[in-house]
Amino acid sequence: MDDQENQGIDCRLAQAIGENADAVAIAEAVASLWLEFEAALRPIVGPAAVTALYRRSLNLASATIPGFNRVSTSSAEGNDVDGLREYLMQCSASDALTSGSSFLRTFHELLASLIGPSLAQRLLCPVPMDPLSDLPPQDVPP
Repeated sequence: MDDQENQGIDCRLAQAIGENADAVAIAEAVASLWLEFEAALRPIVGPAAVTALYRRSLNLASATIPGFNRVSTSSAEGNDVDGLREYLMQCSASDALTSGSSFLRTFHELLASLIGPSLAQRLLCPVPMDPLSDLPPQDVPP
């Protein structure tokens, strides 16, 4: 995945966290983003595939974040985001941010490898509903 796509994930995470966030706020933001991604994918690929993507993302991310090996995935649906949230809450703010970003980037990379980067980007980082609404009205000539 290219740097622009990683920056998109990092930007979404930064927006969700805000400034001077502690590990709890970071954990909540990562979990919230995951739940958004899950909601976007579940109707398309089904709950079993979302569970598989979640587990695989944790597994792949554990290569750089060994603590992910301890994250519980034993909930009824298998994608125990509470386990990820709990793990991140126990980290320092810096480690929670690094770990959370690693998980989200890994998930995005995995999804992009399966469906292509463009579709993954469209599913996970949708454009605002009315991107032009912030522009001032233009003068109309008489």
